[in-house]
Amino acid sequence: DACAIPPSLLSECYGAVTRLYAERSSRISALQSTFPVLHYAILAILAASICISFLIESDQALLIFLNAVQLRVLWSMLIGTFSALAVVS
Repeated sequence: DACAIPPSLLSECYGAVTRLYAERSSRISALQSTFPVLHYAILAILAASICISFLIESDQALLIFLNAVQLRVLWSMLIGTFSALAVVS
């Protein structure tokens, strides 16, 4: 029969399909795993501490290098970064 598939090619195909299913299942399990709540709590505490330390440092009477507009831009960038990270996470 000319249309018959050789057994070696058939076993190679089955092996490739099996490997594809294994890779697919590992990829799906990696995408579905989530971080624990403690991870997000630690990130929130770190973000709050960075914001508080920024406010404490920028509340000094003598700021040599930054004026009010630059401080507002830096504060906006800081809050924007944390907001973007919260949305992505």
